[in-house]
Amino acid sequence: MSEQLKNEHNADEVSNLVTKKWYTAQELLELELPNFPKSRYGIQKRFKRENRLSREVESNNGGGKSGISIEYLITDDKRKSINQLLVKREQKAIIQLAEKSVNDEVSALAKWQRDCAIARIKIG
Repeated sequence: MSEQLKNEHNADEVSNLVTKKWYTAQELLELELPNFPKSRYGIQKRFKRENRLSREVESNNGGGKSGISIEYLITDDKRKSINQLLVKREQKAIIQLAEKSVNDEVSALAKWQRDCAIARIKIG
């Protein structure tokens, strides 16, 4: 998959996650949230201890032997934190892609062209 397609796919995932209210433990684990358990079991245990609302849903991609996954309701304040985190990650990914693009373009220049560009930057 090309870098651009990967980024478009990630952007689609981000916009999908931003509007969600219910998450599986696996989805929360993949978000790598700060101050959150680092295993599915840990997430499940925490939500059970906190008496969080959950629901069982049919799952096409896993869900154990039964094909059922448990989703947990995420509070508005936690969703806001998730949104902010995802936006920061997406911004970081865009900056990295832009820097890579610039570096690729600069490395394609001949040495005298790079030297001239550097000299112009120093002057102006």
